[in-house]
Amino acid sequence: MGGSSDLSSVYYNPGRLALVNEPELLLAGNVFEYSTIKLKERGQDISSSRFSLTPSLFAGEFRFGWLGKSRLAYSFLTRSSSEFNTQGRLQNTTPAFPERPDLEFLADSVRVDQKLSEYWGGVTWATTVGNGIGVGVSTFGALRNQRRLVQRTILGDFGGIPATSQATAEYRYDHWRALWKLGVGTNLYNWDVGLPVTTPGLKLFGSGDVAGDRSIAGVPNDLGYRAFVDHRGIASTYKSPWAVGIGGARRFDKTHVHLGVEWFDFLALCDVLPADLVTPVIGDGLVDLTVRQESDSVINIAAGVAHTFNGKWEGYASIRTDFSTVGDGTESNLSFTEWNLYHLSVGATVHTDAADFTAGLILAFGSSNAPPRIEQAEVQSSYFRVTAILGFSFGFAEVPSTQ
Repeated sequence: MGGSSDLSSVYYNPGRLALVNEPELLLAGNVFEYSTIKLKERGQDISSSRFSLTPSLFAGEFRFGWLGKSRLAYSFLTRSSSEFNTQGRLQNTTPAFPERPDLEFLADSVRVDQKLSEYWGGVTWATTVGNGIGVGVSTFGALRNQRRLVQRTILGDFGGIPATSQATAEYRYDHWRALWKLGVGTNLYNWDVGLPVTTPGLKLFGSGDVAGDRSIAGVPNDLGYRAFVDHRGIASTYKSPWAVGIGGARRFDKTHVHLGVEWFDFLALCDVLPADLVTPVIGDGLVDLTVRQESDSVINIAAGVAHTFNGKWEGYASIRTDFSTVGDGTESNLSFTEWNLYHLSVGATVHTDAADFTAGLILAFGSSNAPPRIEQAEVQSSYFRVTAILGFSFGFAEVPSTQ
């Protein structure tokens, strides 16, 4: 946020773009990504793993003479990308339902399928004011797409009479919004400092579907339960919060130290996909599959170090947090679980006359004891991901310094 010195500033701090002297083309991509999701229910593991290839950031500058000391850049980045599919079949003799201890538990089938992606594309304008102070704003259009299927089937036995309980909840939506990222950057007491502010999203349009079913059959002296939900073409709403960060980079001869803190505001409860309450075909009660979003405020921190070993290459290491905003008491069912993630990264940059080449690894891990949204389940979950990064930065003709 405070020490970005290339085109990555269009995302981290638009004000720093005005302090980049050399126009360039930046391509940073995830060469590959390996992730593992593990659920543990009744002492048994249910996990899934996947390899993927996901581009991260592409940015470049417009080179127009009429811009004067102003800078104008374009960018496209993958803000979020995750996908996992877990399936499991468990066997146990624990009662399936605490309220019915006479039901012998035979088997439990769990299935979870989720995919989330969010892409940002935009234009950044920046200029200098006063002596070496850069200010800028990035205007982004964001597309968010999310789908989830959660399914659980329980098989039981009442003295030779088979009984089943099934619950399925499924939704999908897309949502387009606009948002702005403003930033200021300068040098203060030998520190490169920056202050970026991200606005909430402004809804443009979006829609989605909600479907599901609930059923219980085979319980003696009970008529059972049947309910079905199928709502299509629902207007979708997704909210993103205010975010304010502050960061700095201190130069010590050949070593740079980077520090950053970012605060995210809370979000009041809202309906992402409002679904009508459905009366079951058989049985009592109402079924509500409305997808809701609510979040607490949270603070994330980051620290990193970069060291120049010679004129040709530099080494990097960093750590940052990515804490969940879904805390105790929130009614959100949009997030699958409440992972508090930690990211560790190492890498190196090699400088040549034609371009700079960067390679690195990012390790992300976390866990949660809060159960995912699987009915009647007592589940622990954990997350692990390793990502290989490859980046290229191509410089063009040098422009006059604006500092």
